[in-house]
Amino acid sequence: MARRPFGERLATGAFRLALHLYPAAFRDEYDKELTLVLLDRFRAERGAAIRAAVVIRALAGVMRDAPRVHGGLLGGVGIPRPALKLGNSHRHLTGTPS
Repeated sequence: MARRPFGERLATGAFRLALHLYPAAFRDEYDKELTLVLLDRFRAERGAAIRAAVVIRALAGVMRDAPRVHGGLLGGVGIPRPALKLGNSHRHLTGTPS
């Protein structure tokens, strides 16, 4: 199996590290799915700046949504499902709990 390009490894590594802001139960359930969506978006774009923007938006989404997930768990709601938004106009990824 060929080694993945450096940019791809860096993007997925940074994203998976950021996913540690979510509770462990949430990560166990959604880590792989969220990472695969990021990787699909990353690969669909061309150019370092656009790919970097995809990663930055994904990281910002994690930082915005992780406290909400923790709040939902503390409120006894259980593990919220993320809604993966891949808007055509903005072409970004967020893991927004519903």
